[in-house]
Amino acid sequence: AGARVVALRRALRQHRKRVARRLRRIEADAARADEAPALRLDAEVLKTALHAVPRGAREVVLPAPWLPGGERRISLRPDEDARAAVDRLFRRARGLEAANEQIARRWTQTEDELAAIDQLRQRLDRVAASDEPGAVSAELDMVTDAARKLGALRGRQRTAPPASAKHRRGAAGRALPAGVDAFVAASGAPMFVGRSATANDALLRSLARGRDVWMHVRDRPGAHLVLRVRGRQPAEREDIREATQLVAHRSGVGPGEHAEVIVAEVRQVRRIAGARPGQVTIGQHQVVAVRVDKACVDRIYARRDR
Repeated sequence: AGARVVALRRALRQHRKRVARRLRRIEADAARADEAPALRLDAEVLKTALHAVPRGAREVVLPAPWLPGGERRISLRPDEDARAAVDRLFRRARGLEAANEQIARRWTQTEDELAAIDQLRQRLDRVAASDEPGAVSAELDMVTDAARKLGALRGRQRTAPPASAKHRRGAAGRALPAGVDAFVAASGAPMFVGRSATANDALLRSLARGRDVWMHVRDRPGAHLVLRVRGRQPAEREDIREATQLVAHRSGVGPGEHAEVIVAEVRQVRRIAGARPGQVTIGQHQVVAVRVDKACVDRIYARRDR
């Protein structure tokens, strides 16, 4: 176990450096995109004074009474006329404005990935400090799986190729979307958990039914869970308890730690059109306080539907 912990720590540390470098590149892209208003302003000013721009000029100072100082200094290309410069500046501004929306999404996704890596590193520290060999092995398997999903392992420590969504089936007797794991609650009811934002989205879109119970840890990125409800009977109290334990555990809440879990019927949960995967709005719901019980989580994993 010690060698695995060391290898995982190294892989997560290196992956965090890669993701942090990606975030710095996104920040640089955002700084360039922030030039859009200035370019649009240059184009507007230039458009009002096309006749005052000498051909071949590299720079002009044009009147702009509505601006502080009453004028605007604009850089030009000597090989284009003023009208072509206006078109170019407007085109460039529009491109940067469109890119800004994509940059915002990339920024959010990358920050979420950094947070997920940090949660895994904290979880790994807790595993290393544990003195229960059996639990350590099971927990390391889960951390390894989560690290692989984040791309931290890049093929290392793979013991077998992942089953394709086409062949994986859960307790509901149907194919599971990629990234969704199936468990069995105390009563035998199926529980489905997403391992990523995309899987969380697929879970709600293709597996969840109106009266099923949906769960997510409040104010924390992580897993979504759906507990299958049969017929018109409400979910069993013990099933709800186990499901809140499982979704907290799969969201990185460690043994003995506390979390608040949002619990709602699936019909109260709506995907946000145009938003990134996994983002939802929630209607009527309740919030359940949870303290993760390792023994309970172990029992759930012992019944895992593979």
